Amino acid sequence: MKQKTTIIIIIFIAMSYFCIAEKVTEEGNTNEITYDKRVSVYWHPLTTIFSLPESNSEWLNIYLYATAEVPLSSATSLIIRPSYWEGIIYIKSGIIFGPTATGKRIGSDIGVRYYAKENGKGFYGQGQIGLFHYYEETYHTGMFGKTFDIYDNFIWFDIIGYVGWVWQFGNRFRMFLDFGMGYVNTGGYNGGGSSIGDINLGVGILFGKNKTK
Repeated sequence: MKQKTTIIIIIFIAMSYFCIAEKVTEEGNTNEITYDKRVSVYWHPLTTIFSLPESNSEWLNIYLYATAEVPLSSATSLIIRPSYWEGIIYIKSGIIFGPTATGKRIGSDIGVRYYAKENGKGFYGQGQIGLFHYYEETYHTGMFGKTFDIYDNFIWFDIIGYVGWVWQFGNRFRMFLDFGMGYVNTGGYNGGGSSIGDINLGVGILFGKNKTK
């Protein structure tokens, strides 16, 4: 856990440095590009960090996220965010040793991002809908060590609204940070829906030739 905390602190220090660098660049640039039509592809480093295994952990998790941003106008962008989860729970004491439950989730969110300054940077609001397939298998132990399985397949649906900020560094790199609240219905054996909170940090690259408004 200490290693993960250290990595997160380094990321936020780097974010602070780049924010200052961007402000200085903007103050000295009178010919700033107002609308970049290139596609941005972002990696989510925090989810990767929390996927790192820890010693003596009872959990093994894999979280893979990416975000693609496709500009539709100077103010709006199409957001596509595919993701994959895989988790295994281990019991290290008691009657059984080894995995006791596994789960997988795969699908994508899709939404629209609106920039307040209508230049593809800075403050934005975003709405998105997610649709995922979730598979879960649970192992139970009865009397005399007999093991039986419970399988569950269902559709995971969520709708979330976000507020966030995008920074651009030079001609190639971008980063965003946002916070969201919404509704999720896992559709599983527990049924029903509930509120959900989310936070995303994306570090991205712009692809293609530089096209401006």
